[in-house]
Amino acid sequence: MASADAEGFVGLGDAYMALGKDRAALAAYDRALRLDPRHARAHYHESLTLLAQGSFLRGWQGFGWRWRAEPPRRSLGETGLPPWQGRAARNARLLLQDEGVAVEDIVFSQCLGDLLALGPEVTFRGDAGLAALLRRAFPGIALLEEGAALPPVDAAITLGSLPGFFRRKKPEFRRPAGHLVADLRATTAWRTRYRGRGPGRAILGIAATGEILWPARRGAVLPHAMIAALAALPGLCLVGLEPQEIEDAPESGADPAIGHWPDPADDLDALASRIAATDLVVAMPGRSAALAAALGKPVFLVAPQPAGWLWGLRGASVPWFPNLSALRLRPEGDAEKDATRLAAAVAAHLAGSSAGT
Repeated sequence: MASADAEGFVGLGDAYMALGKDRAALAAYDRALRLDPRHARAHYHESLTLLAQGSFLRGWQGFGWRWRAEPPRRSLGETGLPPWQGRAARNARLLLQDEGVAVEDIVFSQCLGDLLALGPEVTFRGDAGLAALLRRAFPGIALLEEGAALPPVDAAITLGSLPGFFRRKKPEFRRPAGHLVADLRATTAWRTRYRGRGPGRAILGIAATGEILWPARRGAVLPHAMIAALAALPGLCLVGLEPQEIEDAPESGADPAIGHWPDPADDLDALASRIAATDLVVAMPGRSAALAAALGKPVFLVAPQPAGWLWGLRGASVPWFPNLSALRLRPEGDAEKDATRLAAAVAAHLAGSSAGT
C-alpha cells in the first residue's frame, strides 16, 4: 500500500512540474519518499526538479537513480569495472561511456575537458557521431568501436556521472561558449549550399521540432507564427536543420521561405556540420539546441512550459551555455506576441553583430 501511495505522490509531483510549480512538486516527491524511501522515480524526479532550480549539489546526489527509473539507459554494469570516484587520475586509464540520451550526452560532454585536465588516459565508447565530435575537440582521447574488446582500464564512468564531480556549483558552469568542433570540410559544403539560396547577411538555422523528456516525454514544435516572423526579417537566409522535419512539410504547411534539404543526418557529426554552417540558431528543446550551443553558435531556445530540466525553469539564461538565450513561453501566452518577441531578439542580435564588425 505504501508503494502504491508513493506512486501517487510521484504522479502528483510530475503534474505540478508540468505546471511549473517546482516547490509543490518537491513537497510531493518528499511525501513519496517518506512512504517508500527507495522509490526510484521519486528520487530521480526530485533530483531533476532540484537541477532545474539550479540546486546542483543536491540534485546530482539523486541523479544516480536514473538507471533504476529509466532502465533503457546504457550503464557500465556489463563491464565489471569499478566506477571512477573523482580522485586525481594522472596516469590512470579510464573508460568513458555515453548513456544513449543524445541531448544529455551532448551537454555533459563539456565536462570531458575537466576530466582530461586531471591527467588520465581516456577511452570513449558510445555513439559514433558523438565520438567523432569528441575526438576532434579533444584529440587526446581514444575511441572504442561498439563490440570491440575493452582495452586495459582501471575504472569507468559515464558521461551522465561527470557533472556530479565538475558542475556542482554555479561558478563551475562558467566556461567559454562551444566545446565541440564540427568537420570543416562538411561544414564548408553546407555553407555553400545555404548561400546558394540567395543573398543574405546571415544564415539562420531553424530546428522546428524538439523533444521534452520530463516530466512527460512529448514532442515540441515551433509555432508557425514564429517561423513567419523570422522569415519577415530582412537579410536573413532561413534553413531547416533536422531532415526529418521536411518529411511532414506538405501536411504541416512549412513556410516555403525556409530552405530544406532531405539529406540524411543519421548521426550527430552530420547534424553538427549543418549547424556549424549557420550563423545563429532558433530551436525547440532537444538535440539540435544542445548541439548548436555546444558548437558555440548563438542559440535562441523557444522554451515551452516546462522545457525540461536541462533548460531550467525561469529566466533567459541557461547555466550550461552562455551563448544560449531562452524565450520562455506560457501556456496561456499570446502566440503573436511571442513571435514578435523572438523576432525582436534575433534582430537585436544581428544588429549587435553588425555593429561589432
